[in-house]
Amino acid sequence: MKNMDDLLLGLNLFYRSSNCYISIFNMKDNNIFWSCSDDFSAFFKEIFQRPYIKFGDKPKIFLINGLELIAVFKFSIFNEEFAVLLGPVFTTDPFNDSGLFGKTLYLVTEGDTKKIKDYLYKVKISEKQSFIDDLFLCYFMLTGNTMENEYNIEEKIIYKSINRDIEKRIFEMREEEEPDYFPFERQETVLSAITSGDVKRAKELCKTFLCFKPFKRCDDNLTSSKIRYMSAMLVIYRQAILFGVDETHSAAIYKEFCKKISYAKNELEMKNLFLSVVVEYTQKISDSNVYKVDIRKVNPAVKKAVSYISQHLHSYISVYDICCYCAVSESYLRINFKHDLGKSIVDFINEQKIRESKILLKNTDYTIAEISGYLSFSSPSYFANLFKKYCGKTPREYRNSIDKC
Repeated sequence: MKNMDDLLLGLNLFYRSSNCYISIFNMKDNNIFWSCSDDFSAFFKEIFQRPYIKFGDKPKIFLINGLELIAVFKFSIFNEEFAVLLGPVFTTDPFNDSGLFGKTLYLVTEGDTKKIKDYLYKVKISEKQSFIDDLFLCYFMLTGNTMENEYNIEEKIIYKSINRDIEKRIFEMREEEEPDYFPFERQETVLSAITSGDVKRAKELCKTFLCFKPFKRCDDNLTSSKIRYMSAMLVIYRQAILFGVDETHSAAIYKEFCKKISYAKNELEMKNLFLSVVVEYTQKISDSNVYKVDIRKVNPAVKKAVSYISQHLHSYISVYDICCYCAVSESYLRINFKHDLGKSIVDFINEQKIRESKILLKNTDYTIAEISGYLSFSSPSYFANLFKKYCGKTPREYRNSIDKC
């Protein structure tokens, strides 16, 4: 590769097509030369500087933080030496990547990689082949060389061994009279109650889940239960976002749940905590209820617009900015937004900002002017008028009514 600009353009295209994060480190300057994601630059730099990450001319794969898969190698161009890092596999897309499961495992086992590997070996085998394929391509783009076939032989041996163990486990499961896993149909029933906002039914169905005796996920009973509850809550957390709960609020609930359950001392404590958080998520889904059609039929651009709005409530939001983010025309978004949510984009933005302001009025001592500025209203008087339009009373009257209660 003679032209660095062409090289970086090629890497950009590769990143966009594969979603495999890439960064290049200048070995001489000891700094990031190029990264496909600014958000990951600090992470990349920290990885480059870890003493056990050894860069050679041929790619090597490392497991970091217990479960995140990365690959590294060196290449030279214009008499300068660079190091390349691909990955991490498990954190490329926290809402669509099942690899986030790895983060949950790492947290619940407090970094005990032996427990993690025991669990993965028994019940979940991570698919690495696509990452290996991406590594082959990136290596060829940067060096012009292909990797030896021997590199793949080790992978094939590992897969063969894993597949043999999986087949053996499947045979054993078929022989068992009572299944030791919570059936998919029952999982769907529980999730349906939660995502419909039915608190009473969600509590009843969750009790059947809590009474179910599943397979052991590792040798330690307490750790096994923690993994079970955190894994189940991860699914609920993601569903809550899909069904209109603000992403930041949903993440805050999940993080607090993980923190508390990691300190739980017994099964009863974990069950009570799990049930209370399920109720909280169900109530929030019921309160949000933003979509007027089946979630599976909502236009993808509308989902993206709702996500953008929820993440920018504290900024000035224009319809133009939303359309740019969603890569659709304004007329297209307005029509589909109205159809799927039953209201205009501007009305939805105002409602979400007013809902946020009510939370601040209720739970903080911020002045009305401070809340107005925090949510990027043009002036406190405009905020007060808009609040009265949607709530039937001024912000001050609303706060006073809460104090009286």
